[in-house]
Amino acid sequence: MIIEAFSLDAELTEAEYLQRELGIFWREVNESKLIHQVHENYQSGNRTLIIVSDASKHLPVITRLPSNSVVIILLSDEGTNRDALALVECQAVCFCFRNYSVDLLPTADFLRIAVLLFKDAFSFGALGTKGAFISHWARSLFLGYKRRSQIRKWSTIRDKFSYIPLGYTKKFALSLLSYLEKDSFEGSLYELGKVKPKLEISNSVSFSGSLGSWQRRVGLQRLAREKSSRLKISNGRWLGHQENVDSTDFEYCKELLNNAYVFCPPGYLSNESYRVEEALICGSYPLFLNAAITQGCREGTIALREISYWSYDSMFSSISGNNYICNESDFNEILSKIRKEYVEISMHLRSLLGPHR
Repeated sequence: MIIEAFSLDAELTEAEYLQRELGIFWREVNESKLIHQVHENYQSGNRTLIIVSDASKHLPVITRLPSNSVVIILLSDEGTNRDALALVECQAVCFCFRNYSVDLLPTADFLRIAVLLFKDAFSFGALGTKGAFISHWARSLFLGYKRRSQIRKWSTIRDKFSYIPLGYTKKFALSLLSYLEKDSFEGSLYELGKVKPKLEISNSVSFSGSLGSWQRRVGLQRLAREKSSRLKISNGRWLGHQENVDSTDFEYCKELLNNAYVFCPPGYLSNESYRVEEALICGSYPLFLNAAITQGCREGTIALREISYWSYDSMFSSISGNNYICNESDFNEILSKIRKEYVEISMHLRSLLGPHR
C-alpha cells in the first residue's frame, strides 16, 4: 500500500529513497491544489502528508491550513533554518519527521574536538598560512556557538517531531542499479542481493567527493597517515545532487562496493550524510569523523546510533593492522535494524495520516 504525498518543491533529491524504503509516492502541486487537497482529506477525517525541502516556500501556505490537518517530512534542514522551525510550530502540523539530529554534542566535547582539529589542521598545513588558519578556525568556532543556539530552540517542540534517516540520493540509486544491471528492480536497495559485506577481507578505505570542508581535509590527512588504512581518495568526482547519470558515475558505486570502509566526514553542523547509507547498501562500513557541532555518538537514527561510536582522537586506531571494526554478522544485524526502523516509521506515518474522525 503506497503513501501519497504532496510538495511545492519541483525536485527532490530523496525521491527514490522515499519511494523504495518508505513507500511514499510524491507529486509536485501548486499552492491552490495543495490547499484543496488538504481540505478534501480533512473533511474525510484524514491528514495530508507534505514533503518539505524548501521551508520558506511552504510556510505561507501551511499557516492557512486547518489545525492538526497535515504531517510533514522535513528534508535537508540541519536545525538552523528559522522557517523550518516556524513550520513545525504551526497549528496545522500534527507531527514532523525530520532529517538530522538536533541533540547537541555536549559543549565540553565540542570544545575538545575543536582543539584537536586545530592542532591537526595546523600540523598538516590544511589552511595555508598560520594567520589565515587561526582566523578561519576562530570564525568557525564562533559560528558554531551561534548555530548551536539556534538548534537548541528545537527542544521546545521535542514532542512534535522524530527522526527519519537521511537515506540516499536519487542519483546514487539509479547509478547503482545501472551498474549492477538491475534497472528494472523496484524494491528496497537493501534487498538487492548481490551486495555483500567484505569487512574481513580488506581494510581499504575510500572517499569520493569535494574536499572543500576543512574538517574533511584534516580528517583525510590524518587517516592517510595510518599506514595500514590504504586510503583511496577521488576528489570531486561524485556530485550526488545532480540528476543526470552517466558511466563516470559508476566509479563512485564501484569504490563503495570494493572497499571495506568508506570515510564519512561531517558537513559543518551534522555527522549525518547520504554517504552513510550508500556505503551500507554497498556492503561497506562507514567511518565517522565526529567533529560536527550537533549530534554526538549514538543519537538520531539507527545508522548513527549503531555506527558512530568513535571520537575524533580514537577512531583511526580501530582500523590499524587487522583490528576490524565489524564482522559480517554484526554488519548484517545493523542492516536488519535499519530495515526494521523503516517499517516502524512507515507504520507510524500511516497511523498519523488517518482516518481520525
